[in-house]
Amino acid sequence: MNEILIGMPHLGQIDPECQVAMFNMTLHLMNRGIKCDPRYAEGTYLSTQRNNLSWKALMAGQDLFFIDSDMIFGPGEADLLLDSGKDIIGGLYYARREPYFPLAFRVMDQNEKPKPTKFRDILKKEDNYFVGLKEHQIPQNQVFSHPNGLAVGTGFLYIKNEVLADMWSDKNVVKWGRPFNMWQLKNGDELKEDLAFCLRAHKQGHEVFCHSGVNLIHLGRQKITQNTHRDHIGRSEYFYS
Repeated sequence: MNEILIGMPHLGQIDPECQVAMFNMTLHLMNRGIKCDPRYAEGTYLSTQRNNLSWKALMAGQDLFFIDSDMIFGPGEADLLLDSGKDIIGGLYYARREPYFPLAFRVMDQNEKPKPTKFRDILKKEDNYFVGLKEHQIPQNQVFSHPNGLAVGTGFLYIKNEVLADMWSDKNVVKWGRPFNMWQLKNGDELKEDLAFCLRAHKQGHEVFCHSGVNLIHLGRQKITQNTHRDHIGRSEYFYS
């Protein structure tokens, strides 16, 4: 296994629990004999920070492990991704806002029509637009992908160096942009850097995987887990059914 650059892009202060988790994970991987290079990137635009960290990993011949500054995890959770043998794989975690949905998405079928949003009455058809997976559509405690193409959040994401090399190649950067640039949609909206990366990977022939058995906590006004999502859905069904 290559040396791993553990990259944490952040906008400012990093949660102390996340700092401890990253430190413990680094020690755990080093005890496994894996060389680790922890890097932090502070700035205003996460897309720029992720591009910079991924370029550093590529130039150093390192694999890349992204950790967001609002994630808490045990030191051994990284093993589930590293030992999967997948080129791109993320751990499943849940959004910080209601209904605390799972951050796993599939590429929309070509015959599907995007639902209107509160911002526009009609969305123009966009090829490879992502749709969120419901919890019952996600295999439990295992590695999974989707036949259409999968996208995951970048909060706990492992990418092999050979993927970075392909996505940073001149021909792909000219055609698709830098790996973590945001993606402009035909409806005037944009995909943020996490989904945009997965979309580029899909278009360039790289399959994205997710491991639903990774135990991750997403920090918001409360600590977000799978049970937070289930509790919200259960209360909503009780009060509004």
